[in-house]
Amino acid sequence: MRSQALLMICGTLSGCVALHTEGASSNREHLARVSGDYRIRAGAPVSIYLRSVDEHLLKFWQSAADVEGGAHRLLVDCMVSASNQLSRHELNVTLNTAAHYKLRAEATPQQGCTQVTLEAID
Repeated sequence: MRSQALLMICGTLSGCVALHTEGASSNREHLARVSGDYRIRAGAPVSIYLRSVDEHLLKFWQSAADVEGGAHRLLVDCMVSASNQLSRHELNVTLNTAAHYKLRAEATPQQGCTQVTLEAID
């Protein structure tokens, strides 16, 4: 019973997890999606949080952004759990319309996140 209620809540909230920037088309075919990790990731060794896109801050519950294709500035936080190291990274990227991108990190417990990149996914 509890798991069903949790699934219903997650399903309801899943429609709200993406930032939809001003001026972005309401038609998903004309948007690019950039996804980071959810803010609650118990036990994950590395977490990558999308903080803002073009000066538009994401809310706590948002882990992705839908934006027009073209040039964008992403601000990303990367957390390495083993060493509790948090670093901030700026990425200047060019996004293709109707594409989906995922943030990725190279990290070690000693150095934290050494590099954050954006990878196109299917």
